[in-house]
Amino acid sequence: MFSFTATTIMASALLTLLLGLALLSLLLKAVCPSFSGRH
Repeated sequence: MFSFTATTIMASALLTLLLGLALLSLLLKAVCPSFSGRH
């Protein structure tokens, strides 16, 4: 049971990190063109 819970926690943490990275990449893609346009 302990290993199963640990695996679930690790999987959820990895999924959260992946989602966070995806959101950051989308934000950067949306912000970079505006910055380049301003310059």
